[in-house]
Amino acid sequence: MTAADLLGQTHPLTRATRRFEIAVIQLLAALAVLMAIVLSAHGSARPPEIVAAAAACAALGGLALGTWCSRRRHALELILAGREDLPLDELEPLRRRLQDPHRRQLLAASLERYLRSAERWHRTAPPLRPVGNARLLLPLEGDVRAIARLLRADTVARVRGVALCEWLLTDGASSPLYGNDGEALRRELGRIRFCLDAH
Repeated sequence: MTAADLLGQTHPLTRATRRFEIAVIQLLAALAVLMAIVLSAHGSARPPEIVAAAAACAALGGLALGTWCSRRRHALELILAGREDLPLDELEPLRRRLQDPHRRQLLAASLERYLRSAERWHRTAPPLRPVGNARLLLPLEGDVRAIARLLRADTVARVRGVALCEWLLTDGASSPLYGNDGEALRRELGRIRFCLDAH
C-alpha cells in the first residue's frame, strides 16, 4: 500500500515520496544524456558538453539525496508517533534497521557512554565533553541503565522505543539531552522505557 492510499495526497510523507520519485526520474534522464554525449564523442574531445551534463547529474543527485532524506524523516516521524505498524514500504527499511540487534547494541552503548561522561564531567576538559548535556543523566542513572538493558534484550516489543532512543541521542535541535531541562529528560527517558518494555 502506498502512502497516498493510506495517508492521503496531502500528507508530508506522500508529498516527500512523490518529490523523491520525480528527482530519481530526472537524475536517470540526466545520466542517460551524459552517457549519450560520452558515447557519441567517438574519441573526440567534447569537454564542455560532458562537463555540463556531469554538473547537471551532480545537481540532480544532490536533489535526489535531499528528497530521500526528507522522505526518511517523515517516515521516522510516523514511527515516533507510534504508527510503526502501518503497512507502508517507506517504513520497512527503518523498521528493519531499528529492530537490528547490532543497532540496538550501539544505542545502548551510546547511552552508557553518555552516563560515564556525566560521571566524569567536571574532570573532563570542555573541548572533550560530549555535545549533549550528559550531566542531566546523573540523577536518572536507573532509567538509563534499564533502557540499555531493554535495548540489548533478545526481543523489543515496539520499534517506537528504539526510534525514540535514537532521536534522544541524535536530534540536537529538539532532544532534551541537548538542553537544560532535567525534568523533560526524565519524562522522555520514562517514555522510552515504557515503549521498550510494553507488551
